[in-house]
Amino acid sequence: MDLPDNGALLENFFQLSPDMMVIVGIDDYLKMVNSAATDILGFSAQELCSRPIFEFVYQEDKVATEIGRAH
Repeated sequence: MDLPDNGALLENFFQLSPDMMVIVGIDDYLKMVNSAATDILGFSAQELCSRPIFEFVYQEDKVATEIGRAH
């Protein structure tokens, strides 16, 4: 059985997942989003990746998110 290379396998898993998935850089900007994220949030991938993650976090969740991002 021939398997695709790991990069292609991960890309397919990421893009085809029905769950919202994002990759966030150390600069707190979204680096990659899947189609579920764009569908759920109602923004294009370009729009999502041009703003820091904290702009998409509910106000009451920001402190917990900041603590989690610090670790």
